[in-house]
Amino acid sequence: MVEQLRRGLGYTRSVFFSLAIHSLIFASLIADLWWPFSRIPDVVERAPTIEAAAVSLEEIQKIKKQQELVRQQEEQRLREIEEQKQRKTEAERLAREQEQQRIQEEAERQRVEQERREQEEVRKLAEQAEQERLAEERKKTEEAEQKRKQEEAKKKAEQERKRKQEEERKRKEEAERKRKEEEARKKAEEEERKRKEEEARKQAEEAEKRRLEKERKRAEEEKLLRELEAEVLRSQAIRSLSNLRDLIAEDIENNWRRPSQEIQGLQATIKVRVSINGEVLSAEVIKSSGDLKFDRSAEVAIDKASPLPFPPNPKYYDYIKEFNLLFNPDG
Repeated sequence: MVEQLRRGLGYTRSVFFSLAIHSLIFASLIADLWWPFSRIPDVVERAPTIEAAAVSLEEIQKIKKQQELVRQQEEQRLREIEEQKQRKTEAERLAREQEQQRIQEEAERQRVEQERREQEEVRKLAEQAEQERLAEERKKTEEAEQKRKQEEAKKKAEQERKRKQEEERKRKEEAERKRKEEEARKKAEEEERKRKEEEARKQAEEAEKRRLEKERKRAEEEKLLRELEAEVLRSQAIRSLSNLRDLIAEDIENNWRRPSQEIQGLQATIKVRVSINGEVLSAEVIKSSGDLKFDRSAEVAIDKASPLPFPPNPKYYDYIKEFNLLFNPDG
């Protein structure tokens, strides 16, 4: 409400200042317009006698009529401005009165609404208090009934507990008797079982020892036999590859291109890895000739000679899939 009053007063001050400024502007304009006409008689009086004679009476009257007309128009405009100011002032007064009335009505409405809310709150509090009282009475009644039932249930439970305790005592005595009989029986059976298991274990250990000894001897014999066979097969593979050495060297030399005529008497050891059908998989110099061009030309010649002559027996492959080749074209 206070904020609305402040806004209303601020608006009224703004309107007042605006009207004052416009009034000053209009007054200045009127002065500018009126000043020339008010000075005409002086100009006419100070004019030379010859010029005054030239001005006719009709023109002087015409000028005076124009001045009178302008004065009347200005007075009419000023009256209209004054009337507008009065109407605006009256409208502002009515607006202020209406705003004050609205503020008073709003304050009254809020007061009535506040009283209504307070009364409603009092009524709700009274209802809540009554509901709490009734709930408390119901709670006390329910608690008393629950306590009575708990007491009855407690007595019945105690009686049932004593009955079950007696039954449990008799059951435990009977179970204990049976347990002891069962333990005696099981103990005898367990002792007999352990005796038989120990006897069977000893027999099994003896049999296992004999079996392991036989397997050990057989494994040693088989290992020795495999080693002998492998050695024989390796010797055969090496010998078979050696038989093809001249053919391999011939194929490589046929594919070799001498890097320069100055290379004479050089040799290099190359590790060659081939597939099972003699395809060259890799060729790597492991002992250089001292000349990188010669070494590289030897590797290229081996790659070009692929596939190399190779023993056809597939059992030889694992023993000769990699071999060292001495490349000595001038040897």
